Amino acid sequence: MRRRALLRISACNRHAGKDGADRQPAKFRSSHPRPPEPLYNQQDKKRKKKKKKKKKKKKKKKKKKKKKKKKKKKKKKKKKKKKKKKKKKKKKKKNYFILGV
Repeated sequence: MRRRALLRISACNRHAGKDGADRQPAKFRSSHPRPPEPLYNQQDKKRKKKKKKKKKKKKKKKKKKKKKKKKKKKKKKKKKKKKKKKKKKKKKKKNYFILGV
């Protein structure tokens, strides 16, 4: 229903008094004659609506928990210490030639 029509109905209901909920403006009533619904019918409708609502509930899927991968610790590479080369002492050659002989 459009907004204007709804406003017209609500305005009529305000003037109608207590049973205004069932009342509709004269223009609307003349073109759409509608007999009042018996109470047991209304109750059935309510029951059906409730059943429908129950059907709509869906089971929630359980989310699978992702396993956290353990991070491998990187091994620190040890720096190799350079060995200092020992300098070899040069042996003095013995002079077998005795000068002045």
